[in-house]
Amino acid sequence: MYNCDNGIISFAPFYEFNMSAGIKTITGDLDGDSKPELCLVYKGANVVRILRNRMNEAAPPPQLINNFSLQSGSSGSQIIITGSNIGQATSVTFGDVPSLYFTIISQDSIIATVGSGASGKISITTPGGSISIMVLFIIL
Repeated sequence: MYNCDNGIISFAPFYEFNMSAGIKTITGDLDGDSKPELCLVYKGANVVRILRNRMNEAAPPPQLINNFSLQSGSSGSQIIITGSNIGQATSVTFGDVPSLYFTIISQDSIIATVGSGASGKISITTPGGSISIMVLFIIL
């Protein structure tokens, strides 16, 4: 449940936990389904991760990567990745390097921007798990 007053949104009730290594953990019902989600705030890294509570929900459909638009490129290149059921992606990596950012276009299409030093298989992580395409992306 959330409240909105003068453009400020608050989720109630919420609980806040301070953890070591600059990680703050916050729990609260973010999507109104009466189940608490877990938010991890990485101080100094400008990163927030939200872990959705999917208890008693059907498993998400399996994902598949069908194709991608470039097999090589430089840092900052944009790659269109097509597949099935990839619209809930939480991360895209090239080798072990996370994309600089990515945009979900549809359930079957993502545009990802290649990070510096990124070479290797393309992987996408969704609530249903991680998938990779075995064709390698090569940084020029």
